[in-house]
Amino acid sequence: MAGEYLASIQYDAWNIPAIAHTVYTHRYRSVEKPVTLEAKILSDADKLDAMDAVGIARTFIWAGEYSGTINDGIDYVHEKLLNLQDMRYTEKARHVARKRHPVLSRFLDTLKKEMVVPR
Repeated sequence: MAGEYLASIQYDAWNIPAIAHTVYTHRYRSVEKPVTLEAKILSDADKLDAMDAVGIARTFIWAGEYSGTINDGIDYVHEKLLNLQDMRYTEKARHVARKRHPVLSRFLDTLKKEMVVPR
């Protein structure tokens, strides 16, 4: 879609493939991996964004928007967010992820402990 849009506004045709590659490969489930530095940076930024406090909050907002529960949000954290630490292309992103991953893990552990109903 990005490539089609850029072509429709007569953007420099030489740059369109690189931009389209950057947009396409930044997604978590993209089969194709980022090759250019710009694509790697966008991919890293997207994944780091999901690991911060706002990203965690968005996970639970997303679950609620689709009539999910807190447990659905927890499942999403397990299925995606906890895997993001190892999906880095730049050293700076690896450094930031090493700091954010423990915060994410502690939050998840605390949430699960607080959800246990005493009998």
